[in-house]
Amino acid sequence: MRTSITLRRRHVGINAGSMADIAFLLLIFFLVTTTMDLDVGLQRLLAPNSSAPPGPVHPRNMLAVQVNAAGELLVNGQPSTLDQLHATAMDFLTNPDDRPDLPQFMLVTEALCLQRMAQLGAGDERSLWEQRMEAVKHIGPYREPPASAQMTIQTAGNTPYAYYIMVQDVMERAVNDQRNALAKKAFRKDFSELLEHDPQDRQRIAAIRRAFPLRIGDLTPVMN
Repeated sequence: MRTSITLRRRHVGINAGSMADIAFLLLIFFLVTTTMDLDVGLQRLLAPNSSAPPGPVHPRNMLAVQVNAAGELLVNGQPSTLDQLHATAMDFLTNPDDRPDLPQFMLVTEALCLQRMAQLGAGDERSLWEQRMEAVKHIGPYREPPASAQMTIQTAGNTPYAYYIMVQDVMERAVNDQRNALAKKAFRKDFSELLEHDPQDRQRIAAIRRAFPLRIGDLTPVMN
């Protein structure tokens, strides 16, 4: 006599109660360890927020660079190359020979700062001279460019973006070369070695930037 035996399978459920906790811990882990990309932009000299039309800029205070679709340059109306542009920008930033076609720099000394501050009461102008005095303490007497002195880039409507970036890089390199030279003279290190989070270096950075500000502006493209 046969006996049939029926086996019943037990369905064992999976305990998912801790899955939410594991997922939460993984989320925290990735938030802590992942580095988020930061937005990077181009440094630019923006026009002041004013309804008044901009005042005229003396030609000696403007280094105007035009670049066309073929990558050809005009610097203040004269044909140029990128290497020549770098040398021209270096002269524009310092005017070592006091040429009348380049910016007229002001020699900032401790005596001049003390004289001007003694003549001024509280206000923005006195604050400006106090900043200059602080710069002199760190880098010594220096030649400050006019507030209106700047380098500009103007492209054609069909100029490739790569040419625009190449011109900008040459201008920025000229400024950085001058900043590095001053930093080595004053602090025996490159400007890039100064640390923003260090209080003393932060004051040194501000002083060097006052002597060699990065002023690169854009002009309206010329449409063909």
